[in-house]
This record gives sequence, structure tokens and C-alpha cells, in this order.
Amino acid sequence: EEDYRNRFPALFLCEDGHRVRSTHEKIVDDWLYRHRVPHAYEPVLALQTELIPDFAVHRPNGEAVYLEYWGMIQDPVYRDRCSRKKRVYAQLQLPLIELIPNHLHSIDVTLPKRLREEGVQFK
Repeated sequence: EEDYRNRFPALFLCEDGHRVRSTHEKIVDDWLYRHRVPHAYEPVLALQTELIPDFAVHRPNGEAVYLEYWGMIQDPVYRDRCSRKKRVYAQLQLPLIELIPNHLHSIDVTLPKRLREEGVQFK
């Protein structure tokens, strides 16, 4: 995860001041901000295994829900990294919302639906 962070610097400035690694992550971050969803970008989790989600949002009870944007799935190295991360989410039973590039075409439909399914509130 650390190598990934060094190879792809967070150069894209979002409306809320976050810096993210791609224009697609910026679209997600700006949507969360505009819909008043408190969120963190790439929070480092205190787990026995290293896991850095793209975003963390929270349910009203404070429970975290993680959001991953799988943007380069055609790249075999990236795909392996995604598979490893998905296994960690599954093993630890962490709630996960997954987005792919096609979801951004209808983000105003896709993201609210996924957030509702996970009990995350938005405006």
C-alpha cells in the first residue's frame, strides 16, 4: 500500500480540500462532500493487516463503511492488489461499497443506492 501511495501522488484537489489520486476519485469525493456525507480519504486502519481504503464513511451509529473505487481493473498488477484487498474486507467482514468507472456515468443513481443499502445517510 505504501508503494502505491508513493507511485501515485495525490495531486487532484477536491471541493472539500482533500487531495486524491485521480479525477475519478475526485468525482466520488466531491459527490460525498456535496451530499454532506462525512468521509475520510485513504484512512490508515489499525488492523493486524495493512489496509488503506479509498474512502471511509459512517452509519448514524458511527460504524464505518468503506468505499473502494476500482479504476484500473484492466491492469493485472492492480487487479491482483484489488483481489488482495477484497479478501481482507471479506475476512474481516468489513462493509464495502465497490465502484468501477461505469458507475461514475450514473453516480447520482449508483452511489445513493449503495449508501442506502449500507445505512449511510446523505442529503
